[in-house]
Amino acid sequence: MSDMEKEQANVPENDNRDTAETLRLNDSEGSEATEQEEIKLAQEEEGAAGASAPKAAMPAWPWIGLSVIAVAALAFVLIANPLGGSDKKIAKFDGGSVSKVDFYEEIKTQVPAEQFATMVDAVIEKKLISKMADKAGIEVTDADVNKEIAKYETNFGGAEGFQKALDQNGIDLATFKEQQIIPQVLKQRVYANANPATEDDFKAYYEANKDKFATTPKQVKASHILVATQEEADAILKDLKAGKDFATIAKAKSIDTGSAVNGGDLGDFFGPDAQMVPEFLQAALALDKGQLSDVVQSQYGFHIIKVTDVKPAVVPSYDEKKADVQDAYWAEQLGTNEASWLDKLKADNHVKNLVKEDAPAETPAASSPAASAPASSPAASPSASAAQ
Repeated sequence: MSDMEKEQANVPENDNRDTAETLRLNDSEGSEATEQEEIKLAQEEEGAAGASAPKAAMPAWPWIGLSVIAVAALAFVLIANPLGGSDKKIAKFDGGSVSKVDFYEEIKTQVPAEQFATMVDAVIEKKLISKMADKAGIEVTDADVNKEIAKYETNFGGAEGFQKALDQNGIDLATFKEQQIIPQVLKQRVYANANPATEDDFKAYYEANKDKFATTPKQVKASHILVATQEEADAILKDLKAGKDFATIAKAKSIDTGSAVNGGDLGDFFGPDAQMVPEFLQAALALDKGQLSDVVQSQYGFHIIKVTDVKPAVVPSYDEKKADVQDAYWAEQLGTNEASWLDKLKADNHVKNLVKEDAPAETPAASSPAASAPASSPAASPSASAAQ
């Protein structure tokens, strides 16, 4: 197993446990690794447009976005109030000073024009949403903020884990509330007000996503047979479907010696939070009692899984989870439609991003050989065609 695989599975390099034990990873070791992976993943997802909400319908971690918005907000002040304040001094020193204009021009030199215009777009959107919220009488209360904070704390294993994540990224809780929680909740409320849904919409969403609202998720008890090749796994699966005994084959052929002696039995019930390799866990939880999986490949080899018992998920009624259902519904709707909704919002309010309009057009690469090549032979160079 490679170093990367060991890190993903959270298995120490000198660990000689059987595969059955490594499938069920150590919880205390896994929690810290999971936290670091969540932070890294959120940073990678920050730039992805229209990213869908996670299982708990929580927004992605916006560590990078917070600093971008902060800079953009300063720039917006200079753009939005050019008269009666553009020459205002924001710093002084012996023999000189720094004005808003100085600051604005310096930012423009340090940030690529396209990125700077995008930053201004973000602030414009924030201002428009605030305007719509004021018009509709929409406010974000302390209770709303605390509810969102509780979701983050749950996602990070408690208040301590959440605070640790903030500290590691140099963000205090007040800033996080002001720059992430409040704008996100306000945006969702404004979107909901502008795009009303019916009770039937919410109930249909609940029926299609019941697992999201389970107070106790589905758990299974399972056995498996692990072999080294696809061919051997296919042959064993064929024998099992023909009626041969699972436990007997597991004892004879499974290379997972820890579970093989027990006929492939992996022990206790486990659910979606179990620290297991994801391919195995996903396949096991999809099975009903007595059902066999297809061949499942993981970093350990090729598995055939049999679920021997099931504890069904405990799902509260729609009425019990109505508020959570509506929050999740709107989070998903906004995640799917945010870009088109904001475009329409800007069009309806006749928005003009003056930074984009003032940005110099990119100079065509007229002097490049590819650009000056005769038009009569476009297929002469496959690389040139691909570049176009």
